[in-house]
This record gives sequence, C-alpha cells and structure tokens, in this order.
Amino acid sequence: MADRYADDDALLRGVEALSDGSLWPAALEVDRRGAIPASHFAALNELGLFAMTVPAELGGLGLASSTIRSVLRILGAGCGATAFAFAQHGGALAALARTANDELRRAWLPRLIDGELAGTAFAHVRRVGPPALRASRVDGGWRTDGEAPWATSWGTAAVFSVAAVSDDGELVWVLVPGRSSASLVPSAPMELVAFGATRTVSLDFRAHEVADSDVLEVTQIERWREADRRGAVRPSPLCLGIGDRALRELALVAPERAASLTAWWEAVTARADAASSAIDAGSDEIAPVAAVRTETVLATQAIANALMAAVGGRAAGRDHPAQLLARQALFYVVQAQNDDGRAATLDAIARLAQAGTDAPKN
Repeated sequence: MADRYADDDALLRGVEALSDGSLWPAALEVDRRGAIPASHFAALNELGLFAMTVPAELGGLGLASSTIRSVLRILGAGCGATAFAFAQHGGALAALARTANDELRRAWLPRLIDGELAGTAFAHVRRVGPPALRASRVDGGWRTDGEAPWATSWGTAAVFSVAAVSDDGELVWVLVPGRSSASLVPSAPMELVAFGATRTVSLDFRAHEVADSDVLEVTQIERWREADRRGAVRPSPLCLGIGDRALRELALVAPERAASLTAWWEAVTARADAASSAIDAGSDEIAPVAAVRTETVLATQAIANALMAAVGGRAAGRDHPAQLLARQALFYVVQAQNDDGRAATLDAIARLAQAGTDAPKN
C-alpha cells in the first residue's frame, strides 16, 4: 500500500475531494441524526486511510506524522464527528502496529487496515487520584474493574484498546471487543455539546477478564505519562480543520472580513505546525507548545464566532453550519486536556482579561 500514491500531494488531493464533496455537505445531517453513516468510513477506507498510521513494512501507508496531521486537518474541515471518531481508530491501530504480541497483531491488524473500525479509551489515566480502571493479575491474564469514561464509536468499532492501572503501578493495555457482556457494560451514548454522532459511552468493567493473548503492552505508568504529556499539548489538527472551514464559510458571507483574518490565521497555523514538529523531533519544551495549542483553540473559536456574527440570527438555528462549527470549536477547549493544556488556556484567558483591564479608557 505504500506505493498507492505517487506522493503525499496526490493523497491529500483525494482527501480534500472527499472532505469538500461528501463530508462537509453531510455534516449538519450527521449532527442532527446523531449517527455517522457507514459510507463515510467506507470512503475513508477506499482512500487507504485506515492504514495511514501503520508502517509500510506492516502493510500500511507509512505516512509521516506531518502528513497524518494534514489528513486529519482536512477531514476536520469536512465532518468533525467522522474525523474525531476516525482519529481514535488511528490510536488503536498504532498500538497494534507496535505491540510485541505478534499473534494479536496478526489477528487484528489486517482487519483494521482493511476497513474495520477501532476505538480507544485511555483519557481516564490522566485523572488525578485513584485509578478509574484497575487491572489485577489473575491466572492467564488480567481482571479489570472500574470505569473507562470515554469510549468513542461504541456500536460501530469492532475492538477497543483500553488502558488500566495495575496494583504495581503498571499501565496495562488490552484489546477488548466492541460488544457488551455481563462484565463489560456500556452507558447510553453521551449527550455532548458537539460530536454526539460519535456515540461516545462510558464503559463499566465488572471483573472483566482479559487473557494474556489480548494484552497489547504492559509498561510503567510514569513512562507513559511523560510521553502523553508531550503528545497531548500538540495543537489538534482536527481543531485547525474547523478553523479552516469557518474561514471559508466566512468568505462566502463576508469576504472582506475573511480576507482581513487570513494572514493572521495562516500565522497561527504555521506556529501550530512548527510546535507539532518540535514535539515530533523530541523537544521537551512543553509550556511553549501548550501555549500554541491554546492559541489555535482560541483562534478557531474567534473565527467561528466571526462567522456567527456575520450570519446573524440565522446562525442560531440547528440547520445552519455556523452554530455547528462554533460548538465544535468549543469542544476542543477540553478535548485531550491535561494539566499543561489547562494551565495554558487559563493563563491565556487571564492575559486577555488583564489586557482589557489595562486598556486606556476614553
């Protein structure tokens, strides 16, 4: 599959055609119905994107991180819900690609490359306090107890990678089927401010046993947290895609206003690309990258708000794309938020408030 496209530009042109021609025209309907059409995932698979995070030697596209971010940004400008659910698939697929459990990889990697959707649940590990989901060693595997509160694509994903904390402070990554049982009980889909169509649920693990054959990895939790700390502060390409779309929609109703924002938005996105590339290169400068991530979130909100203002009262209706983009932009204030991201966001808002206080009064 690595030679499927002549170059990255050819791949990205195909993604853009799908995003503009199919995903964006359907985005409002996806939001209203609260369900992502199977045809969206089929179209992504047709482009080979189900394999984009997998190395070429394992049958994937072997895309560079920067190209993967470009793909997700373009998809985010199409249907935000589809893009968000698909990004979770990439995380689970990457875990399978790097696992030392050869048998598990052989069983699942070809299926997920070929169009079966996967999900993941690990955000609970970022929480302060006792582990939300525990793993206890039993004969031949692990028993899991507790809650994984954020699992996207329930009812659609075939399998989920899930992280649980052992009594010894290890992080145990397991692969669980995407179906309920007496020991694995999903909540009703969450009513979210945006992306309700992703069918995100909380998973209740009730002494749910996972065999060693379904374990992806066991690692020290502090080692994982350090890597996650660096990764979580990257600017979200999905959020950037929302900003791109909002600016394009603004150009349709207020072209002069859109033109006045274009150079600024391009500078914001350039800083986002540079910050992500720095993390890819191994930078440990967390705070500056977190600040850029916050800048992209607030800039996306500003453009979405500008679109709302330009459209006027019609933008308040659920049948107008302006409100959809504004709600999606709001979601990224909290998505993938860790202590560094939270501090950067609150600091940025405090500076804005202080600047307003210090401004000269007429």
